[in-house]
Amino acid sequence: MAPYALTPTSERGSLLDAELNEHTNGVHEPTNGNVAHEHSNGAANGHNDVHRNGVTLPDADSSEAPQLVLDTAAPAIPYETAYTNGYTEGYTEGYSKSHVELQNQPIAIVGMACRFPGNVSTPDEFWELCARARTGFSEIPKDRFNSNRFVHPNPGKSGTTNAHGGNFIQADLKAFDAPFFSFTAQEATSLDPQQRLLLECTFEALESAGIPKHSIVGQDVGCFIGGTFSEYEADLFRDPETIPMHQATGCAFAMQSNRVSHFFDLRGPSFTVDTACSSSMVAMHVACQSVRNGESSSAIVGGVHLNMLPEFWISYSMSRLFGEAGRSFAFDQRGTGYGRGEGCGIIVLKTLEQALKDNDPIRAVITGSGINQDGRTPGITMPNGSAQGMRMFVTCVNLSSPLSESLMRSVYKNGGMDPADTGYVEAHGTGTRVGDPIEVGALRAVFGEGRTKRKPLFIGSVKSNIGHLEAAAGIAGVIKTALMLERGFILPNYDFKQPNEKIPFDEWGLKVPTNQRPWPIGKRWASVNGFGFGGTNAHIVLTKGPLERKTMKEEIDTQAFERLFLLSGNDKIAAEQVMKNYGIYLEQRPEVFQNDLLSNLAYTLGQRKTHLPWRLAVTASSSVDLVEALSSGKVRPVKQDLESVRLGFIFTGQGKKM
Repeated sequence: MAPYALTPTSERGSLLDAELNEHTNGVHEPTNGNVAHEHSNGAANGHNDVHRNGVTLPDADSSEAPQLVLDTAAPAIPYETAYTNGYTEGYTEGYSKSHVELQNQPIAIVGMACRFPGNVSTPDEFWELCARARTGFSEIPKDRFNSNRFVHPNPGKSGTTNAHGGNFIQADLKAFDAPFFSFTAQEATSLDPQQRLLLECTFEALESAGIPKHSIVGQDVGCFIGGTFSEYEADLFRDPETIPMHQATGCAFAMQSNRVSHFFDLRGPSFTVDTACSSSMVAMHVACQSVRNGESSSAIVGGVHLNMLPEFWISYSMSRLFGEAGRSFAFDQRGTGYGRGEGCGIIVLKTLEQALKDNDPIRAVITGSGINQDGRTPGITMPNGSAQGMRMFVTCVNLSSPLSESLMRSVYKNGGMDPADTGYVEAHGTGTRVGDPIEVGALRAVFGEGRTKRKPLFIGSVKSNIGHLEAAAGIAGVIKTALMLERGFILPNYDFKQPNEKIPFDEWGLKVPTNQRPWPIGKRWASVNGFGFGGTNAHIVLTKGPLERKTMKEEIDTQAFERLFLLSGNDKIAAEQVMKNYGIYLEQRPEVFQNDLLSNLAYTLGQRKTHLPWRLAVTASSSVDLVEALSSGKVRPVKQDLESVRLGFIFTGQGKKM
């Protein structure tokens, strides 16, 4: 993280600073250690005559709205021309809004945020981790527990775990900007760090989508979170004498979603889902249904999981769930179990039609989803021969079987999609010699037709990079897949060296990528699997966002005129830091000296950001003027006294006389 970075979730307050990308025509809040303010529409590749759900997409007429910036590796779509008829007609043309058609409406991902192992605090950093084939694996941090007391190579030894490490968030879990989220010190002490992460990531995801906080207050926005128990609460319960006053609300499972709805004043459905490792994907499916049927105008969806206490490591070790190295080796002969991970991911969903109307940045589009259950099996963690799909048994969490095939086929059929057009599957892929072949066998049965060694189906699992995030595993896979579709590249599977001997990759036309490669031509879909060890399974299908459209008229780009730039922070120091960050950024990136980019910056700051209490306004006609104004010290943030603001009217008479 840059030494000047300061964020809304840092100790001092709020940062809304800009991060422009040389491939984009807009403005975006920069990424840093605590908060990601991304604005990305995610449609860099493709052509205008594309089919979606069997409908041809015609070219669009251009509008001249301001632009929002994207932060992507591939050329992005100018925001001012973002997504009108050229894409939405392909999805919505001819829809009479019958029940069946409503249930198949495409759902746009308009915002994303995350905290993942490997020092990942933004989707961009997540992309870098995966693209450079890095891992988040480390020894168990001492601020969690003293692993020396509990680690033993024998997984069956009572009171110990055979996993000496895992994948952990590097950020200090105790660092939380309580005033920013309206908590007293006493309330913050009782607040589960999982709830803290959800609040931070939700704010960031909304900023990424260009949705100011005030614009959703009182709206029927749903909140659907995949989560599990609170280990923080278990730790608080160790000593009954010290249980804090607000422990009940600070750690309750239901509050993982309800807390978000309360802070942002959301009036749509709000509940937390626990189906073990498929939790966040089940939450996503339910959210899509809620948005499609009009119950929610939009939805905040995600998952969270933290590993804090040794007892759960011991329990899973006794169940022989962990690999010998404490890592997940998906599809690799070295896989003997999974490696634990933790993290938080949030995405913001709208119907594609509404996202286009709202001029939102569209990162990817969900075209199908489904869930099912294994039902009665010989054991609750054993797969059903006709129901599930991909559950791991004996050494891990849930394997696969014909039921997974049934689920995947039904999702594709209901969405009017052909599995042959799928270029990549993000597998559950926890990494076991028995479980991986079962899952891959189901993938071959559904997607294998016409695949060859030269034209394979690519499969991967982000668990190789960041471990198994349990309740948050699915959202991590979806964010990874959305980024791949957005940027037009398939990411490598980390440290894949010895293919599982029970998987005939070449014969089945399957390939685990070991380096970054372009997205396969003509393959429009990508799938994500998620399976819970209790038998609840989920499958999501995505495609890339809308295609590029015309840009603003060229003559506008050459015009130099005064623009108003609005900056804000949660306190004075934060607002001053925002000024500093913008000045440094603009000095380091000459591409933003273009006038059209300045217009986009002014639009984004004024219309698509949450305006915090300490504010300042700067006018400038060029980047040079803006940098000078920000660094001169002549402009200081002041606290906005909202109670003293009164509505005023000016009648100018004829012409613009003041």
